[in-house]
Amino acid sequence: MPRRRRPPTPDRLLAALPGLGPASVQWLREVGIETEAELHKVGAVAAYQRLKQWNPKRVSLNMLWGLHGALTGGAWNKINTRAKEQLRAQVQADNNTLNGFP
Repeated sequence: MPRRRRPPTPDRLLAALPGLGPASVQWLREVGIETEAELHKVGAVAAYQRLKQWNPKRVSLNMLWGLHGALTGGAWNKINTRAKEQLRAQVQADNNTLNGFP
């Protein structure tokens, strides 16, 4: 049975979200994301891109899966292939836009 997703609360800390460990929480703080509500507002893809820009060598796609899982209430390692492909496509589309491609 899928987990029921709780609505974001303004003051719920990132550490309370499933799939985000202490390092992930600290990294998110480094890029200005401190709460669940802030993460929801930014979204998994934009948060991943901030992290990737901040530390490109250490941030991998597993972080994107973890952020998505945290926002949807699922485990990062249980995200299906289709969802991963959609997330990758979003990242690529955003990167193309940033680089001046339509």
